Amino acid sequence: MKNFLLWLLNLFMFGSAIFFIPSAASVLLLLFAAICAPHPRVVAFWRSKGLNGWVKAVLLAVLFALCVKMVPA
Repeated sequence: MKNFLLWLLNLFMFGSAIFFIPSAASVLLLLFAAICAPHPRVVAFWRSKGLNGWVKAVLLAVLFALCVKMVPA
């Protein structure tokens, strides 16, 4: 169930990044999608960079808040 929700979140953020492509928020949305992707190779890559557990959760929360602020209304 967790993987399914992560894939949905990932697809939503990727779609939003494409939709808002002329804004700077699209870069942050793509970064969010890249970090939260539940693919095993992507997870292993981010773990090798020290991005797991609470660090990943805090980074995703900050990225989400920045995306909400930067998305054009």
